[in-house]
Amino acid sequence: RNYTGGMGIPRELSAHRGADGRLRIAASPIAEWTANKVDTRMESQQVLWKNAAVQAMELDVHYEADDVMAWRINGTEITLDVPNEILTVGSGSIALTSKSDTLELLIDGGILEVTGEDGCLVAMFELAENTTYIERLSGDITKMHLYTT
Repeated sequence: RNYTGGMGIPRELSAHRGADGRLRIAASPIAEWTANKVDTRMESQQVLWKNAAVQAMELDVHYEADDVMAWRINGTEITLDVPNEILTVGSGSIALTSKSDTLELLIDGGILEVTGEDGCLVAMFELAENTTYIERLSGDITKMHLYTT
């Protein structure tokens, strides 16, 4: 379902002019959160974390024009269907209007924030439960970052 609350982690907002000339709002984690970012890799099919120090996880996904990728986060399936320009999270979906080839998925407990490579917010979703694992069904994740306390 589409998330109707506030953002998951504190963000700095800035204005960004897109390729189409329209002004958009971009959001990036505040410096205090970025300082606690730990880069890691998703080396296996499934990543499990129950470490109380991990507050959020960010996945950088780079895709090609014909890619269809899928992940499962705590039982909620996420599908990126690039040829049809659709992102599906559980039973909700949105049309991808950005011509970017990169998405960032920020998972903070039960919240999923989706931004394009320019930092502009694409969508927010509420997950069924707080996240403790992610499973790759198809496609690669370019980078994975953990935000710790």
